[in-house]
Amino acid sequence: LRAERADATRSARVIPALDAAEASEIAFDSAVEGLSAALDALRPTRPELSASPAGGPDPAWSQNLHARLKEATASLTEDRARIRDLVELEGSLPERRAGLADSRSILSELHDASSALGARIDAAPRSIADLEARRSRALAERSALADAPSRAESLALRLARARTIPALRLGREARLAEEAEALETARGAGLAARAAHEAWLANTGAALADALEEGAPCPVCGSLDHPRPATPPGGAPISKERVEELDAAKQRADEALVSARRASIDAESALRAAIEGAEGDADELEERLDAARAEISRADELGSEISRLEEELVRAREELDANRAEATRLTSEIATLDAEVAQAAARLDEDEARC
Repeated sequence: LRAERADATRSARVIPALDAAEASEIAFDSAVEGLSAALDALRPTRPELSASPAGGPDPAWSQNLHARLKEATASLTEDRARIRDLVELEGSLPERRAGLADSRSILSELHDASSALGARIDAAPRSIADLEARRSRALAERSALADAPSRAESLALRLARARTIPALRLGREARLAEEAEALETARGAGLAARAAHEAWLANTGAALADALEEGAPCPVCGSLDHPRPATPPGGAPISKERVEELDAAKQRADEALVSARRASIDAESALRAAIEGAEGDADELEERLDAARAEISRADELGSEISRLEEELVRAREELDANRAEATRLTSEIATLDAEVAQAAARLDEDEARC
C-alpha cells in the first residue's frame, strides 16, 4: 500500500505533463489528418507525391504512432483519475476523523448515561423497600392509636364526672344537715302533738268524771261504780282546735323529714354514681386525657405521613418503570452506534492505509 501511495504521489507530479502530452497528441492527430487531406488533394495532379517520402509520416506509421499515443494517454488518464480519487479521499480524512471522534464521544456519553441510569435502577428497589417499611411502621403505629378518640371521649366524660365530685360532696353534706334538722323538727312536733293529745284527753276525762252520778253508768265504760274518777290536770286547759293545729304541724314535719331523707339519698346516690363513673382522681384523669389527645394528634400526623409515603411510592415505581424503559432504549441505541463506530473506524483505517 505504501508503494502504491508512492507511485500515486510520483504520478501526481506528472499530471501536468500528461495533460500537455494529451494536448500534443490531439494536435498531432489534427496535423496528420491535415497532411493526409493535402496529399489526397494533390494526387490527381501530382502523382509523384502520392507515396510518402522516406522517413515521412506514412499512414502505417501514423496509425502505429497514434495507437501508441492512445494507449499511453488511456493509461495516464486512469492514473490521473486514480490519483485524483486518492487526493479527494485524503482530503476527506480529517473530517471523517473528526466525525469518528464525535461519534465516540457521543458513545462515551451514552455509556456514562447508561451506567448512571443503571445505578439508579439498582438503587430503586432499596429505596422502594425503605419507603414501604416506613409506611408499614407508620400504619402499625397509627393502628395502635386507633382507640385514642374513643378513649379520649371516655376520659372526658369521666373527668367531667370527677370534677362534679367536690360539689356533690358538699351537696350531700348539706342534705344530711337538712335531714338532721328535719328529724329534730319532726321529733319536736311529735312530742308537742302527743302532749296536746294527752292534755286534751286528761281534760276530757275530768269533765266526764265531774258529770258522773252515783248509781248512774259511766258514759265511757258503762260501769255503775266510779272508784277513781279523773281529775283535771294542772295548767291551762287545751282546746281541740289547738290539738288539731299541733297534729297538722307534726304531719308537715314528718313530710319534711321524708323529703329531706329522700334528698339525702339522692345526693348520696349522685355522689356514688360520680365516683364510680369517674373511676379515678380528676388530676390523673386530666393527665390521661391530655395523653389521649396527644395520641389523636400523632395519629393525624401519621395519616399525613402515610399519604405522603404512598405518593412517593407511586412516583418511585413509575420512575423505576420509566428508567427501565429508558435503559432498554439506551442499550439498543448504544449497540447501534457502537456498530456504526466500529464500521466507520474500519473504513477509515483502510482508507488511511490507501493514502
